Amino acid sequence: MQVHRVALTETNAFSNFFTDYIERNDQLKPFYGLFPTPENFKEQIKAKASFSKENREVLVKSLLKQYGKAQDFQSHVFKLRPSKRPDTFTITTGHQLNIFTGPLFFIYKIAAVINACKN
Repeated sequence: MQVHRVALTETNAFSNFFTDYIERNDQLKPFYGLFPTPENFKEQIKAKASFSKENREVLVKSLLKQYGKAQDFQSHVFKLRPSKRPDTFTITTGHQLNIFTGPLFFIYKIAAVINACKN
């Protein structure tokens, strides 16, 4: 199978702001900490290690509230308990709707976060 890669900038489907971020343009670095790559996770974890117990409690409480109506609530509660521990960290992502990207982009984001967690 032949593969022809097309740069995101060539698709004209994404804003300059988005492609500048993906390409790690130096002008955007003041607006985020470390670029979200597995290689940076260790340093990011060190930076977040001082996250207070109170903030962790707020995080867990908010997540439990979100999952409160889930059918399998008990399994979610079990999975969230470690979030209170100071040696537990989360990887969070968001999905911005993009025209013409549809559900495939959403699935890609989920797979990317799962792979990042495995790494």
